[in-house]
Amino acid sequence: MPLLSILIASTPERENLLRNLLLELNIQIVKAQQTEPEKKGIELVVDDSMRFLNGGLSIGMKREALKNRATGDYMCYLDVDEGISPNYIETLLKLCLEGKDVCTFRAMVKLEDSWGLVDMQLKYLMNDQYTPEHDIRRRPWHICPIRTRLAQMYHFEDISNGEDYKFTEQVLAHCSTEAHTDKIIFEYRHGKHSEADEIENAKI
Repeated sequence: MPLLSILIASTPERENLLRNLLLELNIQIVKAQQTEPEKKGIELVVDDSMRFLNGGLSIGMKREALKNRATGDYMCYLDVDEGISPNYIETLLKLCLEGKDVCTFRAMVKLEDSWGLVDMQLKYLMNDQYTPEHDIRRRPWHICPIRTRLAQMYHFEDISNGEDYKFTEQVLAHCSTEAHTDKIIFEYRHGKHSEADEIENAKI
């Protein structure tokens, strides 16, 4: 059984982004196996089926399908338009090996008009509003590794906006222990043309 399942949502239109992300992930995985071969492995699970607006699954149902395919002790989500640090895999492996319920880290948020830094920790009871003025405190998100057996107790809604928040909050109710690092290992980018935004604008 793998230590971690990384669940990657994509679409046919994002083939190049998916290819580049998988290349980077596999380079990091090979490096981790060479330096510490005794570690359990990482499973990459991909769904690159058609977009919802083209007749495919909603984003919630795509995440649900990925979750059901996860076989690792832990699972986390990664979208193809997001970025990872050069030590992303190494850091996640070390966190997962601590055997806690959830693993957290810090992330850079890059918007069209500003950048911000998000610190995700289980101890935060509320999610700060975004601001570039200081660190933003947030609860763990679906991008954070969480015990798969806990995540598979719940289901994503058949929606394409807000599905990640509702699901994660349900799972976090069962999390009492956390492995945390202050390292910045994730980059979230959000533009005006994400699939979720297009679906929302289409009012479907």
